[in-house]
Amino acid sequence: MGSGLCRINRTPLFPHPLYRYNSHYSLGAVVHRLSFCKLQIIDQNIVEVMLDEGVEISGQMVDEFFDAITGKMNEEISILLDKATNYSYKFDALIQLSELTKIQNIGVVTYGSVSRSSAIFMMERFNKSNKNVELFENREDALAWLCGITQQQQ
Repeated sequence: MGSGLCRINRTPLFPHPLYRYNSHYSLGAVVHRLSFCKLQIIDQNIVEVMLDEGVEISGQMVDEFFDAITGKMNEEISILLDKATNYSYKFDALIQLSELTKIQNIGVVTYGSVSRSSAIFMMERFNKSNKNVELFENREDALAWLCGITQQQQ
């Protein structure tokens, strides 16, 4: 991964009132709309995901996500996950996600105790499957960590 792409796309995918910094859209960034989320491929290794409010992620949605990024990203990816919305996972989807070897790293941006608690539950499942999962209070720190760890793994 070229570190230049991480530097270019450090602006948030979606301006959101919970972001704790000035935000604007990345010029030229392509946002992909799926049935349950918006995603942006930051570079060949990192994808940013903003889940819709109230969605319950199913195994079918996990398949839809991977269909959307297939051929656009490397074999091993990192995910920047924003917890600004409330959502949940069906247990089978959580198992499916944790067992996928394609996902190596997940940086989760949380906004308070509720989103942090649900992210910790997810982390416990993913840490059992040897994935790197970290929680952050802002997008910039999460993206910097993902860029750094992805470069180390190559």
